Parts: sequence; C-alpha cells; structure tokens
Amino acid sequence: MSETWAEFHYYADPTGDSVFEQTSIVCSACGKHREWKYQGVFYSIHDDLVICPWCIADGLAAKKFDGEFQEADFAETASRDSVLAVRTRTPSVATWNPIFWPDHCSECCQYIGDLRNHWSVEIIESATAQADIRAIAEITRMTTGEILEWAKRGAIYLRLFQCVQCGNYRLALDLD
Repeated sequence: MSETWAEFHYYADPTGDSVFEQTSIVCSACGKHREWKYQGVFYSIHDDLVICPWCIADGLAAKKFDGEFQEADFAETASRDSVLAVRTRTPSVATWNPIFWPDHCSECCQYIGDLRNHWSVEIIESATAQADIRAIAEITRMTTGEILEWAKRGAIYLRLFQCVQCGNYRLALDLD
C-alpha cells in the first residue's frame, strides 16, 4: 500500500517542477525508506542531507536540522503562520535570485510557476497581476508592455502566484 503524497499548501506542483526525484532513499529526517528524494535547496548548517517530501510537508526536516527552504522576502501583511509555512514546510522555488513572495488576503500566495508556462489573458488582465506589472515596470524603468514582452520571451522571469483564499493572481520579478 503506497503512502498518500505529501501536500504543499503554498506550492502548486513541485513534482511537475522536478523538485523531487523518484529514487529509493533513507530520509535523514525521519529515518524511513522512501521512494522520493528532495532535489531543491535547503538552508542549514547540516550538509549531505537526504530529505523526503513528507518531512518537508510536516516541518520535521526544518525543525530537526534548523533550516529553511526559501530565500525570499515577505510582505508585513502576510500572516506570520503562512510565512513560517513557506519557509519551513514548502519546497524551495528555483529562482535566479531571492524573490519577493507575494501575499493576498493576509496570507502568502501559492506558487504556480513561471508565467510563460501559464500565460493567459485571464491572468495577465487580472487587476492584481496588472498592479504587480505596473510596480515591476516602475522598479525596472520599463513600460508594462516591455515587461510582458520580455517575460514572454524569457528575457526576464515573472513568477506566478495565486491567492489560496480568493484565487487572485500575483506576480514576482526574478532576474537572472
């Protein structure tokens, strides 16, 4: 009988993003034989750890090895519990640099992926995404049209997030 897959409230599809590799391991956190190995970043003083998805999802790996999975900034409006869950119970998001992890409805949003892989008029024209695009344009001194064109070509990366409560879309800039 196989175990139910680990759930990650703030990361929509970590297996689709190849954050986990299917291979036989013994997890450094729980000591159990598992069929999935974490492939992402873990910020800890401990080296050579082999971590299973379940020990990320329940927080055991972060607690046992005093570590975190994200290098991100968070808004003060995001609840403390949601920020802690993203840092300690959410697999790392592969980014070029530390990013701003957006929130909405006072909670961290769920990471969906690179906008290029989820491009749609509904997302681009949503009020929250438009506000984020305008803010990114201001920071980068580009026009909103240039931001979208460069993102579509992969010259810059816009990371797509979605509010876990109301479904609004948010975008975060990730430059290489």
